[in-house]
Amino acid sequence: YPSYNPPRYEESKSENANLRIIKIENMEPEFDKDTTEYYLTVNLNTEKIDIETYTDSEKAKVAIYGNENLKEGKNTIEIVVTAEAGNQKTYYIYVTKIDNAKMANANLQTLEIEGASISPKFKNNIYSYNVTIDKNTKKLNILAKPENEKSKIEIVGNSNLKEGENIIKIIVTAEDGTTTRTYKINAYTSLSSRGRQKTCNCCFRNTWNYYINNGNNSNNKK
Repeated sequence: YPSYNPPRYEESKSENANLRIIKIENMEPEFDKDTTEYYLTVNLNTEKIDIETYTDSEKAKVAIYGNENLKEGKNTIEIVVTAEAGNQKTYYIYVTKIDNAKMANANLQTLEIEGASISPKFKNNIYSYNVTIDKNTKKLNILAKPENEKSKIEIVGNSNLKEGENIIKIIVTAEDGTTTRTYKINAYTSLSSRGRQKTCNCCFRNTWNYYINNGNNSNNKK
């Protein structure tokens, strides 16, 4: 009788390049495997950051770059995860090394949109928000007030809004001139104005108008 050789099936290699955990003291925001940018401020005596990582897949490998001899000012640490299949994902840790933490404060104190509500509710260490807007809206009136009044704010992408998804970035540069935080607003158009959530506009008529879109402390770019 002829011999029978059953077909051989090779197990597909994992493409999971996610981290399950990054442990860094005082890192912001809280870790989420889908968030790839994080921030940290350290004092001038810090030469290296204690980093602990765990991968989603036990077959993935991790390499860390830029975590040696941190210089004064802004540093970027890259955590590169390589999946079993060879694809990669990079997590970025932006480290500011400075002797005055207040000068490196690039957080927002307030983030609001006139006539609409952002989700989730604003917190200074949450950097991504969603909002639903009317399809005829071409520009948002954004109130963005920094915790440190000497910080500068730049708003990018808040003009000629189109149907579908729009990404607006609010870039805060700290008093030190190098530390930055980027807050993102994902603005989705609805089919009618009924899709918008209304909020009180009174706060946009007080002294905070200084910080709305065209205020002296803000710039808007496409």
